[in-house]
Amino acid sequence: MAVSIVKQLTKLALGVGAVYITVEQGVWSTDTSHGSKVLENVRATVAPAASEYVNKIPSSHKVNDSVLTAWNKGVTTAFGCIAEAPKYGKTAMESTKRLISDK
Repeated sequence: MAVSIVKQLTKLALGVGAVYITVEQGVWSTDTSHGSKVLENVRATVAPAASEYVNKIPSSHKVNDSVLTAWNKGVTTAFGCIAEAPKYGKTAMESTKRLISDK
Protein backbone atom coordinates (compact mmCIF):
# COMPACT_ATOMS: atom_id res chain seq x y z
CA MET A 1 0.00 0.00 0.00
CA ALA A 2 2.80 2.41 0.89
CA VAL A 3 4.55 1.70 -2.43
CA SER A 4 1.34 2.52 -4.29
CA ILE A 5 0.99 5.84 -2.50
CA VAL A 6 4.62 6.73 -3.17
CA LYS A 7 4.18 5.81 -6.84
CA GLN A 8 1.06 7.98 -7.17
CA LEU A 9 2.72 10.90 -5.36
CA THR A 10 5.73 10.62 -7.67
CA LYS A 11 3.48 10.75 -10.73
CA LEU A 12 1.65 13.75 -9.31
CA ALA A 13 4.93 15.54 -8.53
CA LEU A 14 6.22 14.93 -12.06
CA GLY A 15 3.01 16.27 -13.56
CA VAL A 16 2.97 19.36 -11.35
CA GLY A 17 6.67 19.93 -12.02
CA ALA A 18 6.15 19.72 -15.77
CA VAL A 19 3.30 22.22 -15.63
CA TYR A 20 5.30 24.56 -13.40
CA ILE A 21 8.34 24.49 -15.68
CA THR A 22 6.27 25.12 -18.82
CA VAL A 23 4.51 28.05 -17.16
CA GLU A 24 7.84 29.49 -16.00
CA GLN A 25 9.31 29.09 -19.48
CA GLY A 26 6.33 30.88 -21.01
CA VAL A 27 5.02 28.01 -23.11
CA TRP A 28 1.44 29.03 -22.30
CA SER A 29 2.06 32.73 -23.01
CA THR A 30 -0.17 34.52 -25.51
CA ASP A 31 2.87 36.38 -26.85
CA THR A 32 3.98 34.45 -29.93
CA SER A 33 7.46 35.94 -30.02
CA HIS A 34 8.08 34.62 -26.50
CA GLY A 35 6.84 31.20 -27.60
CA SER A 36 9.28 31.29 -30.52
CA LYS A 37 12.14 32.01 -28.14
CA VAL A 38 11.11 29.07 -25.96
CA LEU A 39 11.02 26.83 -29.05
CA GLU A 40 14.50 27.97 -30.08
CA ASN A 41 15.72 27.27 -26.54
CA VAL A 42 14.25 23.76 -26.64
CA ARG A 43 15.77 23.12 -30.05
CA ALA A 44 19.17 24.29 -28.84
CA THR A 45 19.13 22.11 -25.72
CA VAL A 46 17.02 19.07 -26.61
CA ALA A 47 17.44 18.69 -30.36
CA PRO A 48 21.17 17.88 -30.33
CA ALA A 49 20.56 15.11 -27.81
CA ALA A 50 17.60 13.78 -29.82
CA SER A 51 19.06 14.31 -33.30
CA GLU A 52 19.48 10.56 -33.80
CA TYR A 53 15.74 10.09 -33.37
CA VAL A 54 14.79 13.25 -35.27
CA ASN A 55 16.75 12.03 -38.30
CA LYS A 56 14.72 8.81 -38.31
CA ILE A 57 11.43 10.71 -38.74
CA PRO A 58 10.37 10.53 -42.40
CA SER A 59 9.83 13.75 -44.28
CA SER A 60 6.29 14.92 -44.92
CA HIS A 61 6.90 14.39 -48.66
CA LYS A 62 7.71 10.69 -48.09
CA VAL A 63 4.68 10.26 -45.85
CA ASN A 64 2.46 12.01 -48.40
CA ASP A 65 3.72 9.77 -51.22
CA SER A 66 3.23 6.67 -49.09
CA VAL A 67 -0.34 7.62 -48.19
CA LEU A 68 -1.20 8.42 -51.81
CA THR A 69 0.26 5.12 -53.01
CA ALA A 70 -1.69 3.17 -50.39
CA TRP A 71 -4.89 5.06 -51.25
CA ASN A 72 -4.49 4.41 -54.98
CA LYS A 73 -3.77 0.72 -54.36
CA GLY A 74 -6.92 0.48 -52.22
CA VAL A 75 -9.05 2.14 -54.88
CA THR A 76 -7.63 -0.14 -57.58
CA THR A 77 -8.30 -3.23 -55.45
CA ALA A 78 -11.85 -2.14 -54.61
CA PHE A 79 -12.78 -1.45 -58.22
CA GLY A 80 -11.07 -4.67 -59.33
CA CYS A 81 -13.32 -6.59 -56.93
CA ILE A 82 -16.38 -4.73 -58.20
CA ALA A 83 -15.39 -5.54 -61.79
CA GLU A 84 -15.05 -9.25 -60.92
CA ALA A 85 -18.38 -9.38 -59.03
CA PRO A 86 -20.54 -10.35 -62.04
CA LYS A 87 -18.24 -13.30 -62.78
CA TYR A 88 -18.50 -14.52 -59.19
CA GLY A 89 -22.26 -13.95 -59.23
CA LYS A 90 -22.61 -16.04 -62.38
CA THR A 91 -20.51 -18.83 -60.86
CA ALA A 92 -22.63 -18.73 -57.69
CA MET A 93 -25.86 -18.93 -59.71
CA GLU A 94 -24.60 -21.92 -61.71
CA SER A 95 -23.48 -23.71 -58.54
CA THR A 96 -26.83 -23.05 -56.87
CA LYS A 97 -28.75 -24.33 -59.93
CA ARG A 98 -26.64 -27.50 -59.93
CA LEU A 99 -27.27 -28.07 -56.23
CA ILE A 100 -31.02 -27.57 -56.64
CA SER A 101 -31.30 -29.78 -59.73
CA ASP A 102 -29.36 -32.60 -58.05
CA LYS A 103 -31.98 -32.96 -55.32
